[in-house]
Amino acid sequence: MFRPGAWRRFKTAKTMFHSSNSEPKQTARRLGNGLDDPSSECSAEKALPRKRRSGYTEGELNKLIDSVLHPIARQDTYFWLADTLLHAIVEQDPKVTLEKFMHYTLPKILDQAAKRQKRQRRTLAR
Repeated sequence: MFRPGAWRRFKTAKTMFHSSNSEPKQTARRLGNGLDDPSSECSAEKALPRKRRSGYTEGELNKLIDSVLHPIARQDTYFWLADTLLHAIVEQDPKVTLEKFMHYTLPKILDQAAKRQKRQRRTLAR
């Protein structure tokens, strides 16, 4: 029912709530996470520091890059290279970036080049 250490924090908050403190509700609310209570096993000194997260995850950044550049890259082949470069900056792993470029982007570039060449031949034949 209770997580480890939760009962201790509950008892401490309950005791402080019924004490002769002039602001019992604020004290009980303040002890909700257990970090303000020095007797709690989850005191601020014992709590593990959390890493600061950046604003976006790697997947969110990749989706953002794709949503901005893919419509433009369908019109101009050079934007596929910009797309790959931005993904490389986000991923920071050259080997994986090269593999993804060979698997996903290079076929798109070659397909667009073949279509462009086919269109040019058709216009010259007329």
